[in-house]
Amino acid sequence: MGHGRRKKRTHIVVDEQVPRSLVVKSGHVGRTVAALVQNVRQVMEPYTAVRLRERPSNKIKDYQAVSNQLGLTHLLLFSQTTTTNLRIVRFPRGPTLYFRVEKYSLAKEQTFLTPPLVLLNNFGSSNEFKLMTAMLQNMFPAINPSTMPVARRVVLFNYHDGVIDFRHYAIKVKPAGVTKGVKRVKGLPFLGKYDDISDYVLQEAIESDAEDHHEQQAVRLTELGPRMELRLVKIEDGLCDGKVLYHSHIRKTPKEIEVQDQQHQKTAKSKGFSNESSDGDSESEDVSNSSDNESEDDSDDSDAARSKSAKRFK
Repeated sequence: MGHGRRKKRTHIVVDEQVPRSLVVKSGHVGRTVAALVQNVRQVMEPYTAVRLRERPSNKIKDYQAVSNQLGLTHLLLFSQTTTTNLRIVRFPRGPTLYFRVEKYSLAKEQTFLTPPLVLLNNFGSSNEFKLMTAMLQNMFPAINPSTMPVARRVVLFNYHDGVIDFRHYAIKVKPAGVTKGVKRVKGLPFLGKYDDISDYVLQEAIESDAEDHHEQQAVRLTELGPRMELRLVKIEDGLCDGKVLYHSHIRKTPKEIEVQDQQHQKTAKSKGFSNESSDGDSESEDVSNSSDNESEDDSDDSDAARSKSAKRFK
């Protein structure tokens, strides 16, 4: 007799604490911008969709509709007009950061299994800087030292003269003060239990540091790419909509800000009033229809009574 078919687990358990992002392009873009999108997806690995194929007609509402189901927290949206633009969106209600990509360079295709370490340098203390640093930090998961003692790569955001430099490096730890001859005398290690030579190098560096604290180690950064120079243009408190919290080209006085807040409150109230008024109109229509029906019934009853009275007189 045949054995019963065993059902394999097809669902994926989503960790809600880990930020998950989508890196997509909006509209029609050139080949270099499409390659840049793919490079940024590789930087955001492993908590992103690397092989995603979006359509030029896809809108932000489409991604917002599936964000809860897929556990998405951020959306990085590249577009191209006369300039290359980047929008970073926080699901489900915003805020939204608008950047202009002034310069960029591409990288080779590569795959990463661990998230990077995030470093932010030279950011100010104003409100737009606080919001921007919080958004950039929350795009990447926090690294737990107990599960991953040594980070393999690092993403650097460096602010200077109104421009944010985006860099992506690989971290390599090597013992310092050891000549090549000494390295040759050590012999060939057994690498059967390691998946990669970098695992052996990092493990040897950790063990040597634990045994001898006086031994120095050198940390080297190898740039992986891509590079970007970003300039912040605007911040909105909603999902690509809502109140403008910051604008690099427009400065408003406190009175103008108050007027803007009042306008936002009026529009919100008008939207709510329009919905209520539409419901009231429908109710009034139902009442009027019911009154018409009742009047018709009354007229029918009166006609019947008249006919009965006419028969009696006959």
